[in-house]
Amino acid sequence: MRPKSTVTYRRHRRLPKAAAAAFVILLAGGCALAGIRVREDVAHQYSTSTLGRVATGDRQLKVDIRQKPFAIPDDAFATLAIAGMQNRTPGGQVNFSTNPTNPYRNNSYRTVLLFNPPPRTSSLLLCKQDRLDELAPAGPLRHVDGAGEVRLLAAYCNGDLTLTRVNASADAIDGPNSERFDSLMSQVALALFPSRNPNDDRNDCRFLVIPCP
Repeated sequence: MRPKSTVTYRRHRRLPKAAAAAFVILLAGGCALAGIRVREDVAHQYSTSTLGRVATGDRQLKVDIRQKPFAIPDDAFATLAIAGMQNRTPGGQVNFSTNPTNPYRNNSYRTVLLFNPPPRTSSLLLCKQDRLDELAPAGPLRHVDGAGEVRLLAAYCNGDLTLTRVNASADAIDGPNSERFDSLMSQVALALFPSRNPNDDRNDCRFLVIPCP
C-alpha cells in the first residue's frame, strides 16, 4: 500500500494579509498539485520593498528565457510562460516582460528561466551571465523535449547576485496548453517572489504538514 503523500508549508504565527492569502491558495490547491515539485531558496538580501521599486507599478522586470520544452514559436512560448506567472506573485504585483520598455535603472534586476537544463545543473549558475550562456546560449530558444516532464531552474537576480532561486518540475504535461504547465509556472512565481523573507522569521516559525489522499 502506497503511503499518503504530504505537502509541507512553513507557517508563521503572524502572517501579513498577502502571505495569508497565498497560504490559503496553497492549502486549497496542495493536494491537486501532486506531481508538481518546487524547491526554493531565498537569500538574506531578498527584499519585497526592493521588488516593489524594480518590478511593480510602471516598471517591468526582464525575463530571460533559455530553452523551451514545446515545439512552438519562441514568442508564443514566452507569452505562455509569462502568462502563467503574471498575477501570481504574493510579494507584489510583478510586471514581467522579455523586452521591458521601462526597466529599473541599468536593468540589473531580472528573472532567468532555464527549461529542461542539462543534468546536475545548479540554479546558482543562472545569475552568472557567462555560465548561463555556456549552459544555454542566448538567442533562438533550443527545443529540449522532456518526454512529458518539464523541469525548470529559475532565479531572481541582481547582477550576479542570486536573490531567490527555484528548482521545479512537473510530469504528465502533454503540451503547451496543459493546465499543469500553467500550475507549474504559478507555483514557481509564488516561490520566486515570497511576500516576506523567511530568513527574517527563522526563530519564529513552525511546520504544518497536510496529508493528501
